[in-house]
Amino acid sequence: MYILQFWKTWTPVYRRLWWIMLVAFMASLAFVVISLIQQPGPVFTWQQLQELKRQDIPIYNVEVGGIDLPVQTENYILFERWLGNPIQINSQALDIYLIFFSAGLVILLAILSVLPRFWFLAGAGAMVFMISSFQLEALEIFGLGNKIPTIATMVLFIVIGLYYQFLNITASFLQRILILLTSIIFIGLMIAGFSETPHPLRYLSIHTLPSSIVLLLIFIILIAHEIMASFVSLVGKGTRNSKTLRHYLTISIFYLVNLWLAYLDRINYIDWAFTIPPILLLIISGVLAIWGIRQRQPQYEQIIPADPFGVYVIVSLGIISFSTLGLFIASSEDVVLLSLNDLILYAHIGYGMIFLLYVISNFLPMLASNFQVYRVLYKPTVMPYFSYRIAGLIFTLAFVFYRSWIVPVNHFVSGYYTALGDLYASEDDPTLAMGYYKRANFYASYNQHAATALAEIEAGRGNSLKERNYLNDANSYKPTEFTLISGAQTYYGNSLEHVLELQEASELLPRSGIIKNNLGLAYSRLGMTDSAYRFFIEAGKNNATQASAEMNLLGVMADTDVNIDPDSVYKLISTNQTRVKSNVIAIANHQAKLMDISTEFPKDSILNLFSATLIGNYITNHINKPDTTFLSTCILFAHNKKNKHFSELILVPAAKALYAAGQVNRSFQLLQEVIFSSNNPGPHNTTLALWSLDQEKPDVAMSYLKYAMYKSIQAPLVNVVAIAETGKINEAIIAWDTLHTRKDSVTRSIAESMKRVLGGPVSWFAGFTNKEKYQYLRYRVSIEDSVQFTSLLNQLADEDLKAKAILDRSKKWFDQDEIGKAARMYQRLQGLHLTDMVLFAKIKYYELRLFAAQGYQPLIDEQIKKGVLFGPYHETERIYYEALRSVASGDSMQAMKNFHWLAVNNSYFDEGVVASASFFKDHGTNKRKSYLILSEALQANPNSVKILKAYIPAARASDYD
Repeated sequence: MYILQFWKTWTPVYRRLWWIMLVAFMASLAFVVISLIQQPGPVFTWQQLQELKRQDIPIYNVEVGGIDLPVQTENYILFERWLGNPIQINSQALDIYLIFFSAGLVILLAILSVLPRFWFLAGAGAMVFMISSFQLEALEIFGLGNKIPTIATMVLFIVIGLYYQFLNITASFLQRILILLTSIIFIGLMIAGFSETPHPLRYLSIHTLPSSIVLLLIFIILIAHEIMASFVSLVGKGTRNSKTLRHYLTISIFYLVNLWLAYLDRINYIDWAFTIPPILLLIISGVLAIWGIRQRQPQYEQIIPADPFGVYVIVSLGIISFSTLGLFIASSEDVVLLSLNDLILYAHIGYGMIFLLYVISNFLPMLASNFQVYRVLYKPTVMPYFSYRIAGLIFTLAFVFYRSWIVPVNHFVSGYYTALGDLYASEDDPTLAMGYYKRANFYASYNQHAATALAEIEAGRGNSLKERNYLNDANSYKPTEFTLISGAQTYYGNSLEHVLELQEASELLPRSGIIKNNLGLAYSRLGMTDSAYRFFIEAGKNNATQASAEMNLLGVMADTDVNIDPDSVYKLISTNQTRVKSNVIAIANHQAKLMDISTEFPKDSILNLFSATLIGNYITNHINKPDTTFLSTCILFAHNKKNKHFSELILVPAAKALYAAGQVNRSFQLLQEVIFSSNNPGPHNTTLALWSLDQEKPDVAMSYLKYAMYKSIQAPLVNVVAIAETGKINEAIIAWDTLHTRKDSVTRSIAESMKRVLGGPVSWFAGFTNKEKYQYLRYRVSIEDSVQFTSLLNQLADEDLKAKAILDRSKKWFDQDEIGKAARMYQRLQGLHLTDMVLFAKIKYYELRLFAAQGYQPLIDEQIKKGVLFGPYHETERIYYEALRSVASGDSMQAMKNFHWLAVNNSYFDEGVVASASFFKDHGTNKRKSYLILSEALQANPNSVKILKAYIPAARASDYD
């Protein structure tokens, strides 16, 4: 442990400086590691775009005059594709880099001042050259665009160096560091405060990159052999060193073979998946060099002492080198990293091979004799260390020139211009940014960072062809998921081209879950569901895209007629995310199956697309078993101002569930609320019209249909039915004639039939079909003409349709409040043999209303006991009969509760409104409540005979005209 802690022998001041420098060195390493973990972020990041498909599914059927009109709701199906976000400029990485660069430069300049004169002068010359490369004139300090700032900076540092080199030789190293640090901080403050360039320190950071790259390359060469040298120490420090030479040769050859395999993979000669990451080699070598630099003291002991200055030099070089590398990684400078990886690999192979030769030439007998060679590793006897260095450099350069030396130079220049482009882009100067990006693209057209940035600029200008060309450049050498997805996205409007691009991308990167997910979606748009399923299943094996792929797979199932049990699907999926549960319920909704999945509200009360669709689908799934408390909570969430973008997804199914629960007024109110803010109000107005027809109020339906025409596919058919129901026969004939031209063969057939029914004379009756005869009786025979009705009814053979005609006529008298005539017509149903159970149920429900109108409470109770059920859409009637029973039994409290419910929940149920008003007139404390109930009901139901007859005396009693 003492050998590792070599700094124990240093003086306290040097140890304190060492710990500060070591912290900086470790921080620069952390910068590299964190940047590697985030790569390709934060520059290249992903966004998931959700696509909401609204699938119309029938939930309830309104039958009017023998024509079925389904009430539909929206089944929400979610799909998700991955796209790249716009490039995010990582300016913070520049700031971090400048801090590390400045710290390393201070240490190097301080060490320069203690070197012997020759080396000081050589270092001072290098320092002058470095400062001149910073291009301080471009910062326009004090408005000066000439070389004066550069010369002043040079003079400042040269004077400090000369002072300590010639006048104050005995000054402490700490003092030198503090003076230099103060000088750099002073220069930084002058630049920040008096430069006319925005963000001048960031410009300075970029202009230091050429010098940093040179220092990084020197650092790579200096430490390239450290791993091979560590093998000597590894095999020589054991207590049983009986096979030192064999062990060293085995480890070294294994290491070098792996480097060669990595190189062969790099040049595409072989496909080797177990390559050593070059950056990892650099990190390991950099750490080992801190300990190894002391062993090399015999090679430079005439220049600088290893303890502490030799160690300081390698640490300061490491700080600058790793911060530079971290900047390139954090900025996703792909071409720079490409060349750096190559050069690291070349240096480790070149110096590694020659170092093995150096060890064998100088220390083979010692290794064979199991001596501790690491102690004399840098005291060669045959092959000089200088020869090893020259040979290693030649070997490394051979790789570089074999692969064309100009390529890494172009890459570094391209990376430099890319950094400048990023800086101008961060300052919202697209013109200058584009100019520098184009320079970067000129030196390396496959620079993905620059090419993608240029594509985004061209896309913003509407130049789709240039955008596509630049993305082709980005994909021309080593495409990534990001560039391939971005390139394919330019074909998104063309489904076939989009699929072809994604297919090619999948072949290039067969393990990409993102590409497979998007390809599955592209196949699903073409209707190729089998291929879509396959790619979704493969994408689901990737952790990043698992939830998206499962959601998309279930979405395709929900959108097609796949016969699959949603409960079984839910048990098989591997995630319980909201988005996936929503699509599982969508499958159940499509199949009209009840799904028992727990649904939780967000704890922060803030909805997103996933939670809103889940709640909406859940309400639809339970529309025939509505929980009014749950619905009220859902509506509260939807009315939260923060959730306004998702309110329609909840309010629409909630309104339809409330209608099923008998809360008709509230359902109308909610859907009207949606209409005012909806981009597509036509279908919602159509739903309101269908509900009005269901409540047997065609006049109310017409008021909604005038806003639905031409905005809803279903509206024209509903409209002609409503026109016929209001008795406007001539208008109905014209409307049906318009529908006769539609492409839908079923609608054309109905229109042709209805034109005959509505326009034909009575002499045609015998030639009508049974259904047409029924419709003729409904629409053409006046309610007062009982003779013609009886005559034509006898010609109707179908007893179900005959019963329908009688029921229709009885209801018409009932709506006119002619209860006696309605009851006599109803009696004509006796003796008919019905096969239509739906019709039979309608007759039984109507029979109870007749009994209630006549005050036959015992008969009502008797029929209910026989099994008349009140399920969804019949809650109003159930409460009405319960209220009447409460009155009959003297339970005024329960009666008051039920009549209040009837008064506020369904203004279209005439008997309930009238009975409520009558009850509160006799039992309520508020004398005006009866009048208010009737007047509010008339606002929604203005043509109700029963409500009008009750309203007139109530208005007179309140002294209203």
